[in-house]
Amino acid sequence: MSTYALVSSPAAQGELVEARLFVPATSAFFRGHFDGAPILPGVALLELVRRHARLDGRALDVGGLAGLRIRRPVGPGATLVVRTSPASGVDRVRFDVLLEGERAAEGVLSTTAPEAAGETETGTDLAVAPRDARDLLPHGDGARLVTRVLSHSDDALACEARVPEDSAFRALDSLSPFLALEMGAQAAAAHECLLAQAAAQDAPARPREGAFVGAKSATFLRPTLDAHALYTVAARRIGAAPPLFVYRIEVSADGRVIAHARISTHSV
Repeated sequence: MSTYALVSSPAAQGELVEARLFVPATSAFFRGHFDGAPILPGVALLELVRRHARLDGRALDVGGLAGLRIRRPVGPGATLVVRTSPASGVDRVRFDVLLEGERAAEGVLSTTAPEAAGETETGTDLAVAPRDARDLLPHGDGARLVTRVLSHSDDALACEARVPEDSAFRALDSLSPFLALEMGAQAAAAHECLLAQAAAQDAPARPREGAFVGAKSATFLRPTLDAHALYTVAARRIGAAPPLFVYRIEVSADGRVIAHARISTHSV
């Protein structure tokens, strides 16, 4: 099953580079995200940008992301226009994604990590026994990355994540570093579900429908992810203006931090 089609190859108009992409209704990116109301995952949108952005005529190996705002959901059958241009600073590219003539996403990619890895305290003062995450997330098979909650508190959660065998991202020639952001967003969604459960005095948990909608900053310490690795995700909520929530996340593999970010999610 294909993920997308290139309608027109990246073409330069001065410093501006533009590519046109088509995301068919049958795209594997929509599988499990979400059943009954499919939308393109934000990290898939970022990967499409990365694959067609150009810096001095060359493709990007991403080390950082800043100022990401996803303004419109992208549904099946969408045609996207990806525009990139040099941004201020060294090895930085500004991008805009247009959908039906309106801006769907914007941000800045960089080829170097903008800052050293920080620490995200999990604050597990309400430590619990590990539990399966499937009943906490609306994601279907292929799209669900978080597998198990290790512990959580009123403002933080720690969990494990894997890239499933049937993930659409495995069909690409390399595993996107942006999947670390999706792991963090799913950790945030699981945390919001657990908080709602606690507020309802232990009523059955209901997965919170929502989406990854932005990143103030993100650092990627590996250009690609390992498809077979077990990842540990630490997420701490640092802001809330429902239905918008802000989390600081840190993703590790083999005891080493591979990505950290400040992300925004929309949850209802």
